[in-house]
Amino acid sequence: MRYKITIPTPCHEDWNTMTATEKGAFCSSCSKEVVDFTASSKTELAQKIAKGAKLCGRFTPEQLNVPLPSVSRNQFRRSAFLLGFTSVLALANPVMAQEKPERKPRVEVPRTDVLLGRIATPQVAEETTLIKGKVLEMNHPVSGAHIVVKDTDIKVVTDEQGNFSIAVPTKLFDNPQSLLASRIGYETSETSICVDTAYIEVQLISNEHILGEIAVEPY
Repeated sequence: MRYKITIPTPCHEDWNTMTATEKGAFCSSCSKEVVDFTASSKTELAQKIAKGAKLCGRFTPEQLNVPLPSVSRNQFRRSAFLLGFTSVLALANPVMAQEKPERKPRVEVPRTDVLLGRIATPQVAEETTLIKGKVLEMNHPVSGAHIVVKDTDIKVVTDEQGNFSIAVPTKLFDNPQSLLASRIGYETSETSICVDTAYIEVQLISNEHILGEIAVEPY
C-alpha cells in the first residue's frame, strides 16, 4: 500500500524566528523540534515515515498529498537473495570457459621507422577561475540548489552540505558577472562575482512552506 503525508492542522508560527537546530528548528511555542524536510526526496520521506515516528515537519506544498514510494524490508531481502542465488549459479557453472584457447602461430611483422599521419598541434586549455561557496538558509545547508553563471549554460548543483565549486572562464570577467542560486521552494538569489572571488556564501529565503504535525494516510 502507498501512503501520502498530510498536515491536518498547519502551524502558523514564523519559521525564521525559531532557534536553528541540527535537523531544523526549535519551536518555543509548542516546545518541539520542527524537522526541515524541504530538501528531502520522496524516497527519503517514505523512509522517515516508515519508522513510525511522530514528527513535526516543514514541507513544500509539492511534498504533501502526493503518493510516496513503497519502502519494504522484504524488497531488500528479496534483492539480497537474488544476488546470492546469482552468485551460486555462477559458481556452479562448468569451468569450460577456463580452457586455454588454441595457440596461433606467431607472425613476425617487419619493423619500419617511417611514420605517416597528420601533425597534431597541442590545444591550449581555456583559462578559468574556480569559485567555491556554500548555500544556506538560516545557517542550514541547502542541498540540490542550482548555481548558474548568469546568461550562460555554466551550472552546478550543491552537494548534501550545500557546498559547490564552479569554474568560470576568466575571459567572462571582462564584463560584470553574477551567480544565480535557485531551488524549488526558495526565492532566486543573485550574487556578484569577480576574477578575485574565491569563496562566497549565499543565503536563500524560503517561499511558501507548510509547518505542522505529520499525518500519514493511505493513498
